[in-house]
Amino acid sequence: MVSFVGAGPGDPELLTLKGKRLIEEAALLLYAGSMIPPALLDLASPRASVIDAAPLDLEECHSLMLQFARAGQPVVHLHTGDPAVYSALREQLALLDRDGIPWQVVPGITAASAAAAAADKTAFVFMGHGTSHTAKVSYSQMQTTMQSLGYDNVFIGTVEGEPEETSCEAVIEAVKAAGYTKVILRPLMVVAGDHANNDMAGEDADSWLSQFTAAGCFEDVDCQISGLGRIADVQQLYIAHTKAAMDLLNG
Repeated sequence: MVSFVGAGPGDPELLTLKGKRLIEEAALLLYAGSMIPPALLDLASPRASVIDAAPLDLEECHSLMLQFARAGQPVVHLHTGDPAVYSALREQLALLDRDGIPWQVVPGITAASAAAAAADKTAFVFMGHGTSHTAKVSYSQMQTTMQSLGYDNVFIGTVEGEPEETSCEAVIEAVKAAGYTKVILRPLMVVAGDHANNDMAGEDADSWLSQFTAAGCFEDVDCQISGLGRIADVQQLYIAHTKAAMDLLNG
């Protein structure tokens, strides 16, 4: 079994009890470099192999997990925050599924924070670009994934409004129907550029901020203008993909 465990926001005392137990039982503990507090690594058994995954590419990480899992030894891949958010989880799970290795995801404190926000009637709306290409199904898949992970207060939208359920009008209706009274808009883009500053947070009547406000059913609508590229885990994804591409070109 491979367990993807969320380390929380950086305070070792905010690790979940299940996460702590899995780390203590792990024969292999992979961790996301300097972003993981050393105190969490100290929880590992003296007999465990504790390996920094930051310099490893996707295939190298998978090879290590495969080696231990096939030997019947428990594996933990420790991520910052919540492993299902802004990490390469989907790619890792696809490889494990391919090789028939069972896995589980143990959310970190980020999930608890989202639950608290939901209790406060706050919805998080992430605005992506959208596309008419068949790849637009990815946005619908993101929405489904968020719901399956318990993030019922997270909504995915797109500037282009494709697929249709991601248009601003459709997202407003979805947020309203779910009963949320506060809305935080964030760009689902690597860089918070023109789309974030104008299409999302602009003063024009057709901006998302203006449309959510004009709907008249939300107590508060706020914008957080920050691109995904500012998130350390996303930066690591780009580094890993670039390294893999360079390795492929170099033979």
